Amino acid sequence: MGEKVRLLSRYGETTLPARINSAVKPGEFFTTFHTAEVFFNNITSPYRERYVLSPEYKVTAVQIEKIS
Repeated sequence: MGEKVRLLSRYGETTLPARINSAVKPGEFFTTFHTAEVFFNNITSPYRERYVLSPEYKVTAVQIEKIS
């Protein structure tokens, strides 16, 4: 599956398994937000898109820390 990492943003943090994949560009991060275990919304900003009220997933800066 991948190594466990901590994903931190200015809004919060979450932990999830991660792996490097050539389909994702360097400097970018991709994850699903459909599972309660990941709780990705915990790291997104409180700002929402005005029509469907989705979080700003594509503009959230994160730091990735390997959990040893």
